[in-house]
Amino acid sequence: MRILLDNCVHYRAKSLFAGHDVVHARDLGWRDLSNGELIAQAASRFDVLATTDKRIRHEQNLSKLPISILELNSRFTRLSDLQSLVPHLDAALKATSDFRFVSVRPNGRIDRLGPRSPSG
Repeated sequence: MRILLDNCVHYRAKSLFAGHDVVHARDLGWRDLSNGELIAQAASRFDVLATTDKRIRHEQNLSKLPISILELNSRFTRLSDLQSLVPHLDAALKATSDFRFVSVRPNGRIDRLGPRSPSG
């Protein structure tokens, strides 16, 4: 799976997604893009945008997202806190094929919002 890490995600979080093609937004020069611009740019090159930004689900129209969003929903955004999500990331990533927005928590809870229609 091709995953883009949002600017707000710790740069070294790439290591949490073993077996996937992971790029950080800053590697592409996308440091200054707004969420909407970042999502639009990512849609043609990535399967999932991973973020720690808890506002995206409220700021974006989930039914019109051109790419699935994976919210890394830990209390803090330090790499050590994000590592607590690792046991649940495969299940959360799998859910992104059926839902436009997926949130994963350290306790394993996965919230799925914005079901994809059969045509995409």
